[in-house]
Amino acid sequence: MSLYRVLGGIYISSAEPLYEGLDISMEHGIEHVISVQKQSVPESYTKTPYRHLQIPVDDDETTNIIAFFEQTNRFICFALYGNPDQIPKTAKLAKHKSKILIHCNAGCSRSPAILAAFLMKYYQMSLKVALYAMRRVKPNVRPNDNFLRQLKLYEELRCQDNPKILSSIPIYKQLVLELGCNNYEDILESDDLYGDEATNVDVSSVLRCKRCRPRSYEIP
Repeated sequence: MSLYRVLGGIYISSAEPLYEGLDISMEHGIEHVISVQKQSVPESYTKTPYRHLQIPVDDDETTNIIAFFEQTNRFICFALYGNPDQIPKTAKLAKHKSKILIHCNAGCSRSPAILAAFLMKYYQMSLKVALYAMRRVKPNVRPNDNFLRQLKLYEELRCQDNPKILSSIPIYKQLVLELGCNNYEDILESDDLYGDEATNVDVSSVLRCKRCRPRSYEIP
């Protein structure tokens, strides 16, 4: 039932400690929890003294995990600094006021992807360094290829996590289409590609999943 402290008040783990009933508040001083999985956690971790955030995603090749980065980054900032609007450039110099656990079922892919996004934006780490920071304490950290691809794009976009801004960036919109995400409607309002009424394009015929449409773009 191991918890792994990455730096300061930031911990990662599998879901096992929670399912085993570990009192992470008493033993580690942790009062904030992000569960990056669809399975629910014991109710005791969703009420006082805890603040809990559930990110219901699968560890697969079609999950758009970037779409959750703003929400998780703000929650982590609230946990560590008491301010969800913490300025990234000042974060690594600020003292952590509380502790947070970020976990998923195995603690190898989903939760490390979420933490990597935070470390990259608020500690100005490269993706490589962020992964190393976790692997030095938990060697089996290994985000899946889909998440790594998205983290590389996130790095290329200078850690932009604002959904409205992302939805206006062509390279991100293309990613969403390739993933076949169910929430692709979020990118349509600002998408000029489908905004020409003269073409009378049937959007539903264009927005097909990655398994049934040619891949016209690949992130290096």
